[in-house]
Amino acid sequence: MASTGVVCLFASVLLIGFSESSSGQSPTGFAPFGSFSDATDAVNNANLNAHIAVPIFSHTGRGLSFSYTLGYDSLIFAPVSGTWSPAGNWGWTGITQAQTGYITFSTSNPFCIGGVGGQRITWTIFGNFQYWDNFGTSHRIPATLSTWQPGSPCGNGTDNRTAIAIDGSGFTLTLSSAGGNQVTTRLNNRSGEIINVPQQQPIGSGSVTDTNGNQIVATALSTTSFYDTLNASVPALAVSGTGTPASPRTFIYTNPSGTASQYTVNYTNYSVSTNFGCSGVTEYSNASQPLVSGITLPNLTSYTFAYEATPGFAGSVTGRLKSVTLPAGGMITYTVSV
Repeated sequence: MASTGVVCLFASVLLIGFSESSSGQSPTGFAPFGSFSDATDAVNNANLNAHIAVPIFSHTGRGLSFSYTLGYDSLIFAPVSGTWSPAGNWGWTGITQAQTGYITFSTSNPFCIGGVGGQRITWTIFGNFQYWDNFGTSHRIPATLSTWQPGSPCGNGTDNRTAIAIDGSGFTLTLSSAGGNQVTTRLNNRSGEIINVPQQQPIGSGSVTDTNGNQIVATALSTTSFYDTLNASVPALAVSGTGTPASPRTFIYTNPSGTASQYTVNYTNYSVSTNFGCSGVTEYSNASQPLVSGITLPNLTSYTFAYEATPGFAGSVTGRLKSVTLPAGGMITYTVSV
């Protein structure tokens, strides 16, 4: 059994203790130098986030091994603009994120009055970059890029187009202008691997390239396909489905015997309502929200997920995980003090 802290106290910690995340979300995944208790799930001893990992498929490769694991983080709610807001994908890593991670940033559009006739001059500044790795850990990188044009009558602009993550993880971000309101991002890790990732969302195309040119590539069309270093034309893993009861997510790969194996992530629609009762924070409500109800393995065993009932709202759940039943039959139960 695992437990989490008092929700209203947790909200205070979010507001004053963790400025790294732009959304106010308490750190998830595995922060560098963190302290974790490891059982079937890994619990962050600092904030009691429980990280659950469901391995899908892995094998060795040329230079880069291919490994794909679905991750879940239990701290899914944070107060954003005075309202309890759920984490993206309700705590689960995104399809491409599980392999390459993804990057988020913000934009601003300052202006000045200058030039002939007092012309209004506007430009874009990209900043607040965070790399979210495949474990769901956020790494803040103090890079900036401005579309300010040299010689502008408003003065001189400054950029910081190459910067290193502030948490000691060793990720280096390089920015370049892609024109208009677009920016190109390139990450390098400590090993010198180049990581190209989706922007602003955990799905999309991405790649990892080692120092010898070996690549793992993700292409996102109707199906997200992952190609490893051993075969650039046949996917090592194909992911399809939209993540609803009518369209569960499927993860298909070729097993060592040469036949297809499949993991299926099933969803159930729930009425989701919070009733945390924290002063100044509006409760969340959604009458029909798909949440992961189970994951079926190739051998037809499964993980089963249950959610915490909302006090005072019959038939509703908060969206926070109550328990997970493991394929071997064991159960992990989470208790939240409200």
